[in-house]
Parts: sequence; C-alpha cells; structure tokens
Amino acid sequence: MVGEFISLFCCLLCASAFILIPYFSEDKNTPISFWSGDYSLKDKVNNVEAYNREMKKLYLGYGISFIINGIMFLISLIIGVILLVINCTIGIFVIYIIYKKILKKYYK
Repeated sequence: MVGEFISLFCCLLCASAFILIPYFSEDKNTPISFWSGDYSLKDKVNNVEAYNREMKKLYLGYGISFIINGIMFLISLIIGVILLVINCTIGIFVIYIIYKKILKKYYK
C-alpha cells in the first residue's frame, strides 16, 4: 500500500508542474513556450492572448491526466504503471502534435 501512495505523490508532483507552468508564464505579451528556453515564439505568434489560452488548456489537460493516473495507482498498481508509461510516452507525443497544431494556427 505504501507503493501506491508514493506513486500517487509522484504523479501529483508531475501534475502540479504542468498545472503551474501556465500560471507562472501568465504575461500576456509573452507566448507560453513548449520547450524550455525557447524565446523565438515572440516572432512566430501573431495572437499571443489566444495562443496562451490554448496552451494553458493543453498544460492543464496534461496535468489532469497525471492526477487521474495517480488516482489509478490507488485502484490498481499494475493499471497505474501501464497508464504512467502510456502518459509519459504516447501522451507526450500527442501533446507535441497538439502544440504543433496550436503553433500553426497562430503562426505569423
């Protein structure tokens, strides 16, 4: 039972990072970046407020997926591990695809 709670705690830590990213980058004039240290988005994004709104939804959705994953650890350790592997591999790929669509939508 201790392993399930440790896994839940780890998932909640990951979720908090993805949920807090948009709130710490809430500056309306600076686009929220997908890659750490990417400062080239100022020249690429034409509607920063709408872009930031969609990026906020993207990060919040991914954070919520980690919260759900943590709850699944309490239900079943095996299901939690399988979902975590899917969330960290296929999930990040899906997030990247969605990011590219958002960037293409607001590209200058």
